[in-house]
Amino acid sequence: MSTLCLCRVKPPWQTVDQKEESRWFGLLPVLRVTSFPNRQQLLKILVELTLIVVAELGFVEGVVYEVIAVSFSGEPHPAPIGVRFRGGVFEATIYHDTATYANLKVHPMCTLNVVGSGLLFYDAVYMKHKLRVMREGDYWFLADADAWLGVTVLEESPERGKSVFKFKPACYTYPR
Repeated sequence: MSTLCLCRVKPPWQTVDQKEESRWFGLLPVLRVTSFPNRQQLLKILVELTLIVVAELGFVEGVVYEVIAVSFSGEPHPAPIGVRFRGGVFEATIYHDTATYANLKVHPMCTLNVVGSGLLFYDAVYMKHKLRVMREGDYWFLADADAWLGVTVLEESPERGKSVFKFKPACYTYPR
């Protein structure tokens, strides 16, 4: 069985005081595949769904966006990073002396949290203890984010004191 897309968008009418309810794009959270005649066709559909979700989040090819990445190793760690969506993957430069880098080396996955509040970026840098972090499956995300997308490390290209990571959206998982 396959589960699609770890991606959630908080409806604009939902406040942080209301009971947390997940709102997902279309069929993504409920589509479970038990049998499919053509695996390649299924993978093509999943890639197309990924691109739709990324476009719905507002990412444009080649543009750099500031997001809050939440990585984890033991406990979640939110940190602002710049990401660029290009060729179906996200790219980010992560410095080796950061907790984000250490976490990605242990658990090569994180969430990219889209936020419209400058205060959340400030808190991610200076007041991490104020941020409300929640978990969905294997991914940690900011409870107050406007949207988030789970990603996994596809490739790492080390340079002097930093690495360029390529992330792919985690739109499907297959049981082992």
